[in-house]
This record gives sequence, structure tokens and C-alpha cells, in this order.
Amino acid sequence: MARGVGARLTILTRFSDELSVPLSVRILVAAGDPTTRMFIEGILSNLGFAQVTFVDNGQRAWSEIVNGEPGKKFDLVVCDWEVPELSGIELLRKIRAYGPTHLLPFTLLTWQKTRQQVVEAISAGVTNYIAKPFTPETFATKVNEALSPATVLKIAVKGQR
Repeated sequence: MARGVGARLTILTRFSDELSVPLSVRILVAAGDPTTRMFIEGILSNLGFAQVTFVDNGQRAWSEIVNGEPGKKFDLVVCDWEVPELSGIELLRKIRAYGPTHLLPFTLLTWQKTRQQVVEAISAGVTNYIAKPFTPETFATKVNEALSPATVLKIAVKGQR
């Protein structure tokens, strides 16, 4: 298998038919609930993601994004709406307002399923939205969608408006 910049790993899982995962993908997961973090860790591990950072609150997530290791930016943020200290929607707004991260794909997890909350998330620039409880299959599909080149292009076009 080829390794290096642009190398991709195709993973067959019981969660989905086939996912094409860049070997260098870095994911940040912010969830206050340890059970949610462990569930997501298991899914991402089964999908072959090895570069995943977990934090238990939104402020730590923001700090990882803006003060993380130089040259090692995140490719996706997965955040619970109800994460402590800085909510998921507040973190999303900060990311969209900050130049270096305004195009970062962002997946929001929530129990909140009202039309108003979905509209609020879309208005804030969410990449995709996962309602709890969710299955590993749903999570895998949403991660794959968020990391797809078409999604990244869509975010870039929105950001230029």
C-alpha cells in the first residue's frame, strides 16, 4: 500500500460498505459525556482513524484548534451541542468566524431535534448534524460525508459568500 501525502486507505467495515480514508486525517472530538467519547472512539478506531484527539469541553476544543501542534491542523471536528464550557454551537460559530479555520468541516451531535435547532445549526455553518441516539453506521456515513472533497468544496463556496 502506498504511504505518504495523499495516500488513502480503503476500509471495509461492518458499519458501512466501503470508506476511503486518508491516512493522515486528524479528527477532534469534543464530548462531555465519557460514554459518548468511548462510543465514538470505538467507531473511529474500527474505521481506521488513528489520529483522533478527544476533549471533554468546548473551551479545550477551541484551544486545541488554535493552539495545537504547528503544521498539524484538524481535518474534522465532531462536537456535542451540549459540551460544557463552550457549547457546540458556540464553538462552531467561533470556528466559522476565525479565518484559519472557517472552512473546517464540523459535525454536530445532539439530542435536540427541533426544527429551530436544526435551522440554527445550519445558519451557523454546520457541515452535518447527527441526532442522538445514533448508530455506528450513521456516524460512519456522516464522517465520510464530512471528509468528502465535495463537502469541503461546498464549505469553501459558502465561506466566499
